[in-house]
Amino acid sequence: MLALVFADYFCGALGLQHAESIVIRKTLAISAILFVAIVNGTGNKQSHIVTKIFLVCKLFGLGFVIIVGLGSAAFPQKSAPTLLQEQNVELTIGNYADAVLTAMWAYSGWETLSYVAGEVINPQKNTSIVINTSMAIVILLFMLANVAYFSALTFADIIKSMTTGLTFSEHFLGNAGTLLYAVLICLSSVGSLNVKTFTASRLTQAAVDRGFLPRIFKTVASSPGNTHDPRGGTTRPMLLSLANRSLQYKDGSVPLSSIIFNSLLGVLYVIMGEFSTLVTFIGIIEYTMVFFTLIGLFFIDQKSIQNMEITEQDATLKVNRWLVVVACVTTALMVLSSLSRHPFAGIAVIFFLVAGTISYNFIIRPKTDLDGTVP
Repeated sequence: MLALVFADYFCGALGLQHAESIVIRKTLAISAILFVAIVNGTGNKQSHIVTKIFLVCKLFGLGFVIIVGLGSAAFPQKSAPTLLQEQNVELTIGNYADAVLTAMWAYSGWETLSYVAGEVINPQKNTSIVINTSMAIVILLFMLANVAYFSALTFADIIKSMTTGLTFSEHFLGNAGTLLYAVLICLSSVGSLNVKTFTASRLTQAAVDRGFLPRIFKTVASSPGNTHDPRGGTTRPMLLSLANRSLQYKDGSVPLSSIIFNSLLGVLYVIMGEFSTLVTFIGIIEYTMVFFTLIGLFFIDQKSIQNMEITEQDATLKVNRWLVVVACVTTALMVLSSLSRHPFAGIAVIFFLVAGTISYNFIIRPKTDLDGTVP
């Protein structure tokens, strides 16, 4: 989805219409995915450098919107009322659910910290600090950015635009400003994609550790006595080196197999879907998983406490039980409301759940029972 955002703004800067540039946009999105995969494949250090550079671009672009937009609030523009009914838009609970899923995607990222928690210093203490602090900062910045948009642009302009940032920059700086801001947003999107690629590769490694994926997707590290760097030299020595390497990844090596696997999945998503459909589909799957995870952890904790196996201080969910209930009900309503508008997405979600359940109970779990490990 981040790759599609990059492609949308790139095409918007070139003046290409959304409906007329589908092939170009998908090609650009795939190119962004491949570029990020190559950057991550060259090493963690290079990936971190790229992330920092693109983060500066993101903060600069967001700061520009906030400062200029709030500055223009001193001279507000009055726009004519825009009635959605005149545009034949049917307002249903499914529309609101889709809007919530899109907004939640905009605020996503905090959950990926858990994918790399093993690389965080003192994770039990610092993970919660990082998540709470970063979420507070992001919410504040996004609120200011939205206030800036509505202060500078008319409501009609915001509704019509597929790239609000470009409309905003064109309003103040003209075509030159549009091009400059498009570059900043494209770099920001690639930077976020770079972070997602890195964290997703760690998640894939953890899935291999649990036996959920084949071992080929796990990062490979140099075997004892093997000093050859697979990222250098000719193709044949590189392939031989990869074939002779042991399956380890906690030494900080590059998760090459995981990067390739996730990049191919990203390319497949880009080919098959558009931004709006992917946001809805992935949002439904993610929050379905959130619902079942909360329910499962809640009942496991309550059962363990009743059996006096653990105390409330040792429970996994160290929050008020009513907060868990509210979170579960809210998540369920959001998912069901979106499914009412997208029945085919619901069928796909059911397929994934059934396929995952069958694979776990009949393929993965029997193997782990024989190995004496618990997934």
